[in-house]
Amino acid sequence: MAAIDTVLFDLDGTLLDTAGDMGAALNAVLVERGRTALPPEVIRPHVSRGGLALVCLGFGIDRGDRRADELYRRLLAVYAQELTARTRLFPGMDALLARLDAGNRRYGVVTNKPAFLTEPLLREMHLDARMACVVSGDTLARRKPHPDQLLHACEVAGARVDRAVYIGDDRRDIEAGRAAGMRTLAAAYGYIAPGENPRDWGASAVVGSVEDIGRWLDAGGGDGDGGLGEDAGRGDGCDDGDGVAGDVDAGDGGDVGDGGDGGDRGAGDDAGDGDRDRDRDGTGRNTVTR
Repeated sequence: MAAIDTVLFDLDGTLLDTAGDMGAALNAVLVERGRTALPPEVIRPHVSRGGLALVCLGFGIDRGDRRADELYRRLLAVYAQELTARTRLFPGMDALLARLDAGNRRYGVVTNKPAFLTEPLLREMHLDARMACVVSGDTLARRKPHPDQLLHACEVAGARVDRAVYIGDDRRDIEAGRAAGMRTLAAAYGYIAPGENPRDWGASAVVGSVEDIGRWLDAGGGDGDGGLGEDAGRGDGCDDGDGVAGDVDAGDGGDVGDGGDGGDRGAGDDAGDGDRDRDRDGTGRNTVTR
């Protein structure tokens, strides 16, 4: 089995803990419309599903509701004003990136979040220049769970698919990685939706903390969890799994997550990693890749 030399990260809930800012944005819109703000533990498990999913959660509507699109666009507008007030790298991630740098391993981001949010977010977190590639939700015609973004990321980074791993906290991340032919890690420390068990996703391994990613790489990057932390795969949708702080500030503005259900871009986008192509900023601009 070829050694891993390229690590690709999902953004919200895997590389960055964005739940605080996304949840604050949702609560700001709820209060603005005369609704009650939601507690952090209610919002957090849904962040990786994207902005449209958060709007549906907060307002008790479904995606087909005629109000959903306007509320979603308002959520994005609020979120774009304050992307990094509460956002942080997950604990241990800075050390992991430093190890990847020291070992001459490439790394990058593949997200369903649109470029007009992805790019300033990475820039404000001082991560943009460190990435071998950044592929957003509007870079290509199709998004996760299709493999196109991951294949494009490898092309941009000059990486071989069989020497790359994709790490994500949603089932569609693992589906996309497997379809691309690369190894995958299910990030159980991320935003695991209620009723989901990362061990059911078919990943090469499940990691319960960022430190487990390093241990998996050290062990050769094969299938199976091996000596990973005992909490790997136990995500219950509300628990961070590794003591991560990232609660939503329930009343004062905030942040929007990674994604809804992915799919073709023409179906409507999302502020996070997975909704559909509703997340454009009105300019028609696509994501820049590096």
